[in-house]
Amino acid sequence: MKFFRSILFSAITLLIAPLCAEQKTLVNNNVQTKAVIFAFDMDDVMSISKKVGFIDFIGMLRIVFHHPSILSALINIKKIQKDGVTISKEVNGSTNVIYTLLNKLKEDGYGDLRDYADEIMNRSMKRKPIQQMVDAAKSLKDQGYVLIGATNQDWKQHLAYREQMRKHGVDLNEIFDAVLVTRVNHIQVPEDQKEKSFFIPVEYENMYAAIDKNAYKPHKEYYEILKDLTKYIASQKGITVDSIIFTDDKKENALGANNNGINGIHFELAGGSARKTSPEDLQKTVNNWKVQLNKKGIAL
Repeated sequence: MKFFRSILFSAITLLIAPLCAEQKTLVNNNVQTKAVIFAFDMDDVMSISKKVGFIDFIGMLRIVFHHPSILSALINIKKIQKDGVTISKEVNGSTNVIYTLLNKLKEDGYGDLRDYADEIMNRSMKRKPIQQMVDAAKSLKDQGYVLIGATNQDWKQHLAYREQMRKHGVDLNEIFDAVLVTRVNHIQVPEDQKEKSFFIPVEYENMYAAIDKNAYKPHKEYYEILKDLTKYIASQKGITVDSIIFTDDKKENALGANNNGINGIHFELAGGSARKTSPEDLQKTVNNWKVQLNKKGIAL
């Protein structure tokens, strides 16, 4: 189990970007309105990790029993874990990391497990929402804001994430008007969608995947595509973009936003991460977030 968990890319992040006009008034009667866009990274804020359950553990064992040659990998587990860490530093997105490592295992003679990449991803993705932030996002939605999610998750990883959130009663399609995700590198971009900076990998899920595989935070390409998507969604709403405010729990991502024409704010988590904080510290974090927004003239 530790082997499969070690190959996952741990940085799972999620942002929301509410579009609002001056005085928090959006478009009425299709009137063209300038909007300030607020982008929030939600890693360890929108949701937190859960331990993999017993049923998923049994599912993992089933994969091993179908490919007993993988048991020989236990002899070289430290090397394989090291390979996984190296890959996770070079490749973005858990699906991409898993598939790349499984491909390497095949080349090293451990059998072909690549067909199980999706199952490994789905069984390993265990998330639950942080209700305070779900409520805050819904409050923004109720006030008329348009919410745009933006995440470093690849699109298959994000599908697994969405399913986990739905099991806890949170439908991201009801909260977000669009979500920017990253590529699944071994799946080709449809020819008829290559002209733009993003494409639609799955219908009816409001996902827009970056075509450039290097487009993930804190790379410049990511912020440029986020701005492209923001303008696109704004145009669909009859709104023009005035400015973007971006808040992230990782300083390097907030700095990356600042360096690319976006007002970045560092969202500092009490206790270091939502997995380690008490409910009181988590509420303190949410309150601090609201204070920072108030400084920008935004009341929540």
